[in-house]
Amino acid sequence: MCSTPSVCTAWKYVPTDELAGDAIGLTLIDDRYLVAYVLDVSGHGVPAALLSVTAMHALEPDPAETSLLRDVARTGNDAAGFGTVQRPSRVAMELNRRFRAGENDGRYLTMILCVLDTHDGRLRVTSAGHPTPLLLRGREAIDVPDAGGFPIAIFDVADYEDELVQLHPGDRLCLFSDGIAEQPKGPGEGEQFGVGRLRESLASRSAAPAVQAADAVIDDLTAWAACKSFVDDVSIVLIEWRGVAPAAAQGGQT
Repeated sequence: MCSTPSVCTAWKYVPTDELAGDAIGLTLIDDRYLVAYVLDVSGHGVPAALLSVTAMHALEPDPAETSLLRDVARTGNDAAGFGTVQRPSRVAMELNRRFRAGENDGRYLTMILCVLDTHDGRLRVTSAGHPTPLLLRGREAIDVPDAGGFPIAIFDVADYEDELVQLHPGDRLCLFSDGIAEQPKGPGEGEQFGVGRLRESLASRSAAPAVQAADAVIDDLTAWAACKSFVDDVSIVLIEWRGVAPAAAQGGQT
């Protein structure tokens, strides 16, 4: 978990194999900017795991001078307004440049990446061919812009977009891998769990702590699958913004 007075996070990761292709990142930069991502490498086994680990290393926040997540030349007063944290769209574009198409046995990865200013609830998000996050305001689902571009390592050159979303106190953002939505019901049955059931699972636990809500999603998915082994890696990240912390409110923007 990664918690501050204004934000609480929780995550669950259930790999299908000992060597899995999903990866989760939660990093608080400068005690203010929360960077979160879920990435999913195509396929399973050693090749997928190696590519996943390599991508995770590329997304480490330190050293800042070489990190994909950082732009130390920027200030908190620029157009993006997220301190030295790089815009998600720029991170995705650079990651795609590093993982060039055709250099990883045809494997590619999808990713959802967001940056949250924990002081004021501004969220900037991009997707590289990944499922759009869910945003819940109590039991109500709020639309999140489907901004981004192609999966990483499909094309040598690709452009990405990101969008700004204003969170309200108590909002919960859910990042997840397609292993949740695409899990079939029971052995040999074709109906999938789907995003709608994931949304309802989260909405029904809107009053529960984020850790319990994440655990409950896995329990619901296990009941749906009628077994504890899923057909694909399962990753889920919950981010709850509690509102402006007193210290942040007094200090204002930095």
